[in-house]
Amino acid sequence: MVLGVTDRAVDLVGEGIDCALRIGELPDSTLIARPIALATMVTCAAPEYLREHGTPETLGDLANHQGVNFLSGQNNRTLPWQFSVEGKQKSYVSRQGITVTESNAYVQCGVSGFGIIQAPGIAVAEHLANGALVEILQPLRPLPRPVTLLYPSRTHLPAQVQVFIEWLQVRFVQLHGGWVVG
Repeated sequence: MVLGVTDRAVDLVGEGIDCALRIGELPDSTLIARPIALATMVTCAAPEYLREHGTPETLGDLANHQGVNFLSGQNNRTLPWQFSVEGKQKSYVSRQGITVTESNAYVQCGVSGFGIIQAPGIAVAEHLANGALVEILQPLRPLPRPVTLLYPSRTHLPAQVQVFIEWLQVRFVQLHGGWVVG
């Protein structure tokens, strides 16, 4: 079994890929979509960044801060941050800062103090635990995003994909710090 990691949109059938794990809403597709869990999204920044620039308390405060933006490989647009404000979802795109195209680089930019990020809790849990990142705007935390496994066919599911699905389901139940099992 080969495990590939990429943030680009892939053509599962055309590239011969058995399955893909996606976070967020999915476009309509002929692929089989199996819900796995829900990802808690965390807005955070490095302590040094917050000491230098202050800690935002409201969405309006974000206009005075640097953001690290993530460029989607599917539509080549900056992914907006989401927040829950009085029961309604609000989107925000930072107009200041840098934009990256890879999720590990995105988190590392946050850890390095380039600005504020919003990432799945699982991606930043270790950095939050060791103090390299600090969660901000926690009362405005957005609704969790779906985590879905995509694969081309229900009838020709390779054995290794079935084993991977079972492992994912067990693993997500065991994880803490960012995953809400659905």
